[in-house]
Amino acid sequence: AAGAVDGVKDGGYGFHTTFSVNPWWQVDLREPVELDRVVVYNRGERPQRADGVKLLVSLDGREWTQVFQHSGPTFGGRYDNHPLAVDLKGRQITARFVRCQTEQQVSFHLDEVEVYPASDPRTNIALNKPADQSSAGRWSTPKPNAPRRAADDVPSERIEEILARAKTLL
Repeated sequence: AAGAVDGVKDGGYGFHTTFSVNPWWQVDLREPVELDRVVVYNRGERPQRADGVKLLVSLDGREWTQVFQHSGPTFGGRYDNHPLAVDLKGRQITARFVRCQTEQQVSFHLDEVEVYPASDPRTNIALNKPADQSSAGRWSTPKPNAPRRAADDVPSERIEEILARAKTLL
């Protein structure tokens, strides 16, 4: 999941889920922030898999509010310089977590996701922040230069959530 917030926009995939219903990817901004905009770079290959992508926000990672749903033609990314830019300026949307999700039954993948705060709309605050995804597809691999986090950097409630998901999978 960290590949979508590593700053590398190459038209490939930053993350890749399994073929599933309602797959998602999210970033933890580490603290609540009023949002200015979110920019989503699509993968060059099979970009239609992101059609209808929703943008959801949360303060706690449990209760989500949809703030946008893409309804236009398939959007691009680095390969055509036409990423999806979701303008949230002036809407007073505050979030700690930002999630991209689709209702399709699909392998979901995006190249990069950038999040800009209202207080500094030129700085991507999602860069190198903790990220997660609904599942890891077989193509989901760590990127060579992806930042690593120390185990004590993960909040205890997040560890409990991860263990509960693992138990369900087992």
